[in-house]
Amino acid sequence: MSCFKAVRLTYGACRIYKESDSSLYSDFDYILQPIINPLTGRAHSYEVLSRVLSSSGECYDSEDFFSSIDDEFIKSIVLNQLETLQKASEVRGVIFSYNMPLSVLEDYDFVCQIIEYAITPIAIEVNDLSADFESARLHNHIQLLRSAGHKIWLDDFNHKDLTFFRSLTQFSWDLIKIDRAYLFNHDLFENLESLIRFLKYYTKEIVVEGVESDYYLSFLSRKKVLAQGFYFSPGLTPDELLPRVCDTSLH
Repeated sequence: MSCFKAVRLTYGACRIYKESDSSLYSDFDYILQPIINPLTGRAHSYEVLSRVLSSSGECYDSEDFFSSIDDEFIKSIVLNQLETLQKASEVRGVIFSYNMPLSVLEDYDFVCQIIEYAITPIAIEVNDLSADFESARLHNHIQLLRSAGHKIWLDDFNHKDLTFFRSLTQFSWDLIKIDRAYLFNHDLFENLESLIRFLKYYTKEIVVEGVESDYYLSFLSRKKVLAQGFYFSPGLTPDELLPRVCDTSLH
């Protein structure tokens, strides 16, 4: 079991500390970034992101922070996110995606806690593929999550990393996100259309991340994929989201 504990500071913010030494802690607040259907302008789902706060309330670089913490700490964050967003989850089937490495899904107790805490279907967004793809336990736990109605997504697909291609033959992804780099690098953008066509053989839904202009929105609308990025919203706090979820349009 986890050696970390989480306590709520305010709605949408928490402190996670080490049980053996409560002076070792980190504070977080949660931001919900919409994933949009470009054809309708309506929210398909919301990705749950964490901002790491200093004692003075300033934000640290979250990517650097999360690359340096272990699986037990990540499990504590995910479970607190699930608890925090229960109320919003009950409104008209709003789907939230929760980021975690594939490796944490080998923990049976953690998987059972996800199923217990998630009162409505959620998406598990796998953002790190460092795990044994052949593990029977891992595959059994993914099936357990699916049997409870939850989705399994793959984050940040990039064709230059062969691990992503291996994962396509080992796991059935309900949705695949294409890395935002494809919209920020000319050479990668030239490969985006063919990558979308390729991935449609392996998943029902595709999201392209990093949308920040009308041009890319128009392009993605023609490709019939979902979109995510600052063009739509930098993200909402849970308090900001609740009044909106009765109508999943952002407008």
